[in-house]
Amino acid sequence: MRGVTRAIARFSVTVLAGVCLATAPSSARAGEWLAGDLHVHSTFSHDSYGGPSDDNSELDDVNTLGFSVSSAFSYAAARGLDFLAITDHNDVRSATDPGFGSSGVIGVAGYENSLNGHAQMLGTSRLFPEGDPGSAAYVQDLADAIRAEGGLFQINHPVNSTTDTPDDLDWELGYAVQPDTVEAWNGPRFYQPPFPAANSHDDAVRYWEGWLNRGAHVGLSGGSDSHWLATAAAQGSGQPTVWVFAETPTQAGIVEGLRRGRTTISHQPPTAGAPRVFLEADRDGDGRFESMVGDTVAPGTPLRARVEGASGTLLRVATDGGEEAFAPVPVTRPDFEHRFVLPAERTWVRAEVGQEDALAPRQSVCPGQVFGAYCRNRVAIVAMTAALYFRDAATVGGPAGAPTPAVARCPDRRSFSFHLHRDRGSAVVRVAVFVDGRRRRVRRGRDLTRVAIAPLRRGRHVVRIVSTHRNGVRWVSRRTYDDCAKSAPRTRRVGEPRR
Repeated sequence: MRGVTRAIARFSVTVLAGVCLATAPSSARAGEWLAGDLHVHSTFSHDSYGGPSDDNSELDDVNTLGFSVSSAFSYAAARGLDFLAITDHNDVRSATDPGFGSSGVIGVAGYENSLNGHAQMLGTSRLFPEGDPGSAAYVQDLADAIRAEGGLFQINHPVNSTTDTPDDLDWELGYAVQPDTVEAWNGPRFYQPPFPAANSHDDAVRYWEGWLNRGAHVGLSGGSDSHWLATAAAQGSGQPTVWVFAETPTQAGIVEGLRRGRTTISHQPPTAGAPRVFLEADRDGDGRFESMVGDTVAPGTPLRARVEGASGTLLRVATDGGEEAFAPVPVTRPDFEHRFVLPAERTWVRAEVGQEDALAPRQSVCPGQVFGAYCRNRVAIVAMTAALYFRDAATVGGPAGAPTPAVARCPDRRSFSFHLHRDRGSAVVRVAVFVDGRRRRVRRGRDLTRVAIAPLRRGRHVVRIVSTHRNGVRWVSRRTYDDCAKSAPRTRRVGEPRR
């Protein structure tokens, strides 16, 4: 009955949306926010017991009794979720189980791939060939293969920090292979090393931001990592909930929304009335804020953070380097918004909402070697957004979904600095720089970090950089500068000796 009710509700929403879109301006975006969980295990996983007929698990402890596929979908429906991804350890049998996609909940096929760290293979119902899990080339091939099938490659819970060291990466390949999304929120935020879990949430967010700082457009994801009935109350499906803006309520629509970075996360499922936060931009200055996370807008575009159901919390906005864009803003009412503009040199921005959780006092008295991430991480975050990006309108980048080379400005007006990064794990093999259509010599050589060219005369210049990568990808980045030449000569005062 619940499935029929949800189907009728979805049909009604679709009809109403069609009526609204028929009369709305052309800039209106078609789609809807869908709530779900992208990391749930069933009894097909080796560490979840499914009874005497379970062929890959034993009853070592009553706490390991897990969910069947049908019960997992029923539980997700009871929590108000629209979609659910069953991602068992190296096992895809859930996708062909009769309970997959039941109870009116959209099924997203996939599995959790055990590499040197864990990766989510989302949007697939087949296992990919095994290889050397420590080989960046093999993992790159995996990522390329699942993308070719319309799926996406996600790095799961990348940081397993059990001490006070924030860079103890569980994902041992670091930044060698670019994912489509990073699971920066795994289970409840109050699960921190060393107990009851080893996923350091703030450090995972910093790892995700590391991709953004490198100029890559990598989406934000999360999941409960639910395994057992015994822990479902605190770590069941929807804890946290990933909200995906999808053009169609289908697996393909959800995967595409993830790929485009159109996600937010709430700490509880819809039935718990969890707070939500949105980050939007007014691309054309008409006051409508039609752009959302995952989109790219020009520097200086007006921004808006909207918070729902979180009165009494604090809104924090982070930008390049993970720095706070401004002091935390108190959320003073259930339907709250804060408008702002960031400095023109910023390349990305995200937002989060949470309670003040005595972080500074904890950091001053907490023995890090004993309590690990509890000493340095925020544990009361209730919602966060993926990133929204900034880029000059004249900049031309690579294919959709590929990383955008970050281009540094020249604040000292002495030279241009182009920061080059590995494109999908492949090294840069050739770089060419053109100024006003003429090729210029690279002053500091070709590498993966920076290419600087000689100073230019004052005035407007068009600078184009072309980088070719070992995997055949070719990047073209173009910018126009009005005043980025040598600094004006210093004026000597009368009577001042020459230097």
